Amino acid sequence: MNCENIKKELVQIHMLPTEDRSNIAYVGENPNLLLNKDIKYSYTSYCKPQHLYFTTEEEIKKGDWYYSKLGGKYNQQIRQSNYNRGIGRKIIATTDTKLMHLSNNGRVGFRLPQPSQSFVEKFCDVGGIDEVLIEYSLKGNLMGTYSEPRVNSDNEITVHPIKYSWNREEIIEIINKTIDKWSFEKDTGSLIRENWAKKMLKK
Repeated sequence: MNCENIKKELVQIHMLPTEDRSNIAYVGENPNLLLNKDIKYSYTSYCKPQHLYFTTEEEIKKGDWYYSKLGGKYNQQIRQSNYNRGIGRKIIATTDTKLMHLSNNGRVGFRLPQPSQSFVEKFCDVGGIDEVLIEYSLKGNLMGTYSEPRVNSDNEITVHPIKYSWNREEIIEIINKTIDKWSFEKDTGSLIRENWAKKMLKK
């Protein structure tokens, strides 16, 4: 019987120029990053189309696409061995629809997942985002366990912002959950919580 759990993984986002048409582009003499939902920008001296590539440190296998740290470009793994580990990051999602994952010696291909339109809008509005959290499905069956990006019916990944700060109430909630998880005896957990609150939450 199949089972599924969800986890979040840290993902980097790389924006690369493309000569292909794209809904994302730098436009103007003092370029602004723009998104046009209705048409795709063409490459001109005035307009530089862009694509987004979401990458991880996952193992790069034959048929996978990866972002090269050395050349700042994307490539496809053509060998079975993972010889690009360390100099490349696996592309797990992209706005570039021409990237196809190939398997079964190139006879089977499918498009990589893509970000939602709302995320791309946010990305362009703020002028770029370097890192996000992506939902992964942890799946298991009789053959073992594996994980893969969790997508909706439109093949879109689920993106979460990275949180860098917490307020007092959020910290207390996190600590309480941690204490409840690791304290096997109720009295011990209460004592730990009380001592921690006295030391760390003084005004």
